[in-house]
Amino acid sequence: MTDKIRKSGLKDKKKYFLAVTNRKENYKLYFINNSDNHIKELVLKLPGMTTFDAEIIKASNKDKVFKDIEPNSYIFIDDINKMDLKNFIDIYYFKIVTDKEILNLQGILKKRIDFTVTHIPHLDKQGKIIYLDKDKTVL
Repeated sequence: MTDKIRKSGLKDKKKYFLAVTNRKENYKLYFINNSDNHIKELVLKLPGMTTFDAEIIKASNKDKVFKDIEPNSYIFIDDINKMDLKNFIDIYYFKIVTDKEILNLQGILKKRIDFTVTHIPHLDKQGKIIYLDKDKTVL
């Protein structure tokens, strides 16, 4: 699997990203460690921000902490109920701690999700890749 990723060039683009897969009632959200780094700690900072039809809804106030994420692997983050959603935006804030660095990144999941033919590395499913950018907020 890793050789296929390196040939496609995805390995060089982003070390960490989110992936969304489509199920009947829910979207499944995963964090992908597309690097050779062992992640000692991944903190999903809450509350993130969610909007449904332009109304802001707060998420839980407790951070979610995931430990020991192996290189070139994934973890399940969240279910997103897609029933009766018209317009929504979810913003996820992450703190990533490896042996080499500490990063603050954010990923934005917007409105309609296109599940055409994107193959998700390590997860071995079809879905949508959401690239993480540097978080400009203070955590």
